[in-house]
Amino acid sequence: MKIDNKKLENFWYYHKNHVVIASVAIFLIVGAIIFLSTTGKEADIYVSYINKDLTPLPSVIDLEKRLSMRVSDANNGIEKTVSIINVIDSIKAEIVLQAGQADIHLCNRARIEKAAGLGLFEPLDNLIAENKINVDNINVVKLTPDGSDQEHIYAISLGNCGFAKEYNMDFSDIYFSVRRFGNMKDVEKREELRKNASSILMGLLK
Repeated sequence: MKIDNKKLENFWYYHKNHVVIASVAIFLIVGAIIFLSTTGKEADIYVSYINKDLTPLPSVIDLEKRLSMRVSDANNGIEKTVSIINVIDSIKAEIVLQAGQADIHLCNRARIEKAAGLGLFEPLDNLIAENKINVDNINVVKLTPDGSDQEHIYAISLGNCGFAKEYNMDFSDIYFSVRRFGNMKDVEKREELRKNASSILMGLLK
């Protein structure tokens, strides 16, 4: 069967925007289906765990309980639940990072740098300042966004976090980052995510 290249060129010229929009929609729908089918429960905050080898995080229930308590305390004792998303394949890793299906990411540095470069993460400068975290001896991911001449911190290493030490886990290549929320129109939700992210970060570092 002979393919008419001229027709293909015309189709792409007139319909490329529709194709791109449809592709993005399919990507998000597939991501949502995968997310719901693998998570299986609703939570107030979702935290993804993505390491270099895409192996699952052990002791997930213990960490969920610990972080849920931290977030509940930060919300004046109102019960909040944290759900850990164990990401064990590369396709799901891209979906979780790019489609905003987790509020917070515990992820290896290479993926963090790539996603932060795409503008998917919130700068952590304010959270670090508010919690008086000394990053002089902590590895961080710093990037200068496009169109700016100012460098920001987008991720902070959890290599010495208390949870990892307690369970004898290697977190040397695991970094904490937060999905973009500075441009959220709902001010209340934006502040809630900021507060929850702050409490989880401090819960992990201690």
